[in-house]
Amino acid sequence: MDISQIIKQTKNIILKELFTDINDKCCVLDLCIENKGKDIKISQWDATKGDFFTLDIQSLSKVSQFFFEKTKSDLINEYNNETILPFRKHNYEKILNQYLENRCGISNLEFSILLSETKKQELEKKLRNQLIRYLYLHISIKQKLEQKNKQELEEKIIKKLPYLKWNKSTENNIIKYSSVDGNGKEIELICILNIQKNDEIVDSRLLCDNQVLEYVKYNVNIIVNKIELCIENEERKKRHKESIKNHEEKIIKKLPYLKWSKFIQTNGIKYSSIYKKRKKIELYFVNTEHENQKETDNKLLYCNQPLKYVDYDINKIVNIIENCIEKQKQYILEHKQELEHKQYEAKQKLYTSLIDIKRQYIENLVKKYGIKQKDIENYIKNYADFYQNKCKYKMSCKLKNKICTVFNRDCHYNQNFLNRINRYIQKILKYQNNNSISKSNKNKPMLTEIGLKDFVVRTNVFKCMHNKHKIDNIVAMINIDNDGKREQIKISAGYCNECKVYFMLNSTYQALKNKGLILCRITDEKSYLKGNYANGIRLAKESILMQYGYNTSQTNGLSATGRQKILAVIIDNKIMSKSEIISYLDFFINQRSSQARMELAISKWETDREFVENYKIGQYTQFGVNAIYRR
Repeated sequence: MDISQIIKQTKNIILKELFTDINDKCCVLDLCIENKGKDIKISQWDATKGDFFTLDIQSLSKVSQFFFEKTKSDLINEYNNETILPFRKHNYEKILNQYLENRCGISNLEFSILLSETKKQELEKKLRNQLIRYLYLHISIKQKLEQKNKQELEEKIIKKLPYLKWNKSTENNIIKYSSVDGNGKEIELICILNIQKNDEIVDSRLLCDNQVLEYVKYNVNIIVNKIELCIENEERKKRHKESIKNHEEKIIKKLPYLKWSKFIQTNGIKYSSIYKKRKKIELYFVNTEHENQKETDNKLLYCNQPLKYVDYDINKIVNIIENCIEKQKQYILEHKQELEHKQYEAKQKLYTSLIDIKRQYIENLVKKYGIKQKDIENYIKNYADFYQNKCKYKMSCKLKNKICTVFNRDCHYNQNFLNRINRYIQKILKYQNNNSISKSNKNKPMLTEIGLKDFVVRTNVFKCMHNKHKIDNIVAMINIDNDGKREQIKISAGYCNECKVYFMLNSTYQALKNKGLILCRITDEKSYLKGNYANGIRLAKESILMQYGYNTSQTNGLSATGRQKILAVIIDNKIMSKSEIISYLDFFINQRSSQARMELAISKWETDREFVENYKIGQYTQFGVNAIYRR
């Protein structure tokens, strides 16, 4: 086999493997270039078999792989030219022919992929159309981007409008607003008004560097209102600045006529004075020979703020102030005796005035509250002197040309002084009131209400008498429940102040018992004398229910309604919880369960236990309060 046949077979293999079309836009060689020779799998339709077959890049012949590796750069350059597939394959074949000619030392290999003139013209026409569409699309995208950028720029300009400084000019029915933004661009708003329709805006143009804003929508009336507001604010600031400047000029003119104080400091000199309405003026003149001190540190302050809008020569002002201080010293020396005499007279006048003010103030308090003068006179004098001595507002005091006294309403300490005096008077009045009440109560009989939580002993012999306790005879009010109605009954009783316990006779107890259910804790004399308690309240826990009258006795016991009424009162008034009552009832049941004669009592306890378990607080009327009233 000669060399020409070998070259032809090699070319056919490469054409078949690499030049096969995947679709109308790319071939196998294009995919190899796109994936940079990496492993890829291509599914392709086989017309002869009527099925898809898979082409693996690694399954290509060595001649195809070798061709791709050796001519990769030329193939990539051709691929990047973005020509249509037929022209691209034709150029790929040129590279293939050049590769084979160089490798085998031959020339003028024939092309296998030939384009007819008609086909070539169609492809060229198609290519031109694609190029035109591409250019149109590129221009359209570019225009849209430019339009978007302009729109964003115009939106930023619209947002900046309220924060610019505007100038307004009017000519006939045309209003022109002009300003310059931070980038130095001139911004103008031109409005044409209709005079016949109350100066309504009929046309307007918003310009930036003489270019109309056309990519953003805006309401010209809103913009005009914002611009007018900006102009109004600027004018207000300008007027405010002008007024401050005029005020500062007046201050400069008044400096020679003020009284000045001079203070020598380590870093310079401080001059201080008081202007109208007790406003402080200070001048700091620094020593430039001192380290870190410059002439720029010289400053004139009014109310601790530097003068901003007026120009002044600090050296001239210092000379003026020094002259004022010298004149003040000279005047004091010349009129020293006269000034001392005036000061003495002023002190005498002040002293007598203060005495009169104190006396008048004390007399008014005595008349108003009906208290004795001796009870309050020394207290007022001491605290008036106390506030007078601690005063620290001499430079800024409101009483500059008046009598300096804490009794004056304008004094800084007046309110604190009055509050202290009022508190002291209230203490005196409270003490007097308590004394009068205690005196009046000595002659009045005592009426005591015995509440639900109070403790009463039925007796005719007091254990307290053996301990020499003080027993008070009282008329007591005891609450009873008569068929669901609460009543108060007056009885004669006794009260031990040390044991805090009420006592009543047994006959009184029996009379109360006949009238209804007694709503308080009751114990008999025998239990009391056994000493099972301290201060009348520490009895055995299991007897608490009995103390409130609860029992299941058949002879003198209560009905089911009466027992449950007592239990409800105990729960409602939080004397015992439901759990505690159930615990006691369970204890009674377990303790007597082995006794046949207690079957009826056990059934009553079980019934009452079921009642307590199902009882809701508040179903019965609440009774009793732990209170004592004296009349």
